Amino acid sequence: MTSLGAMLSPSASSRRTLYVTGDVDVVTAPQLRFHLRRAVAAGDGELVVDLSGVPFMDCTGLGALMEAREALDGRVLLRRPPWSLMRILHLCDLVHLFRLAEPEPPPPVQDDGPVPAPPPERPRLLLVHSDD
Repeated sequence: MTSLGAMLSPSASSRRTLYVTGDVDVVTAPQLRFHLRRAVAAGDGELVVDLSGVPFMDCTGLGALMEAREALDGRVLLRRPPWSLMRILHLCDLVHLFRLAEPEPPPPVQDDGPVPAPPPERPRLLLVHSDD
């Protein structure tokens, strides 16, 4: 079974940080949701979710983050979100809902060279039938 690591940092201020490690997918998203709920219950101030240890997050992880955001009236900051999450946020036009710190840059584009030209169109045969 895949597991997810999470640690909530104690803080004297109202700001607290949840450090998350491991991939977040359909298997581990319930674990993330559990840790986020505990972090939300730990205080009223801003929650920083440090994702620098998360190489991949899919939309199930985003769902858990959205739940925490709603519970804290938008006071969630995502630190070092992985590119996979940034891509989902942009595709779904949700990037404006979160405060972001140090988002991961997109992966380099692989250049496979020029795109080959399509093959020439083959001539079409027209069959004509006459009753002569």
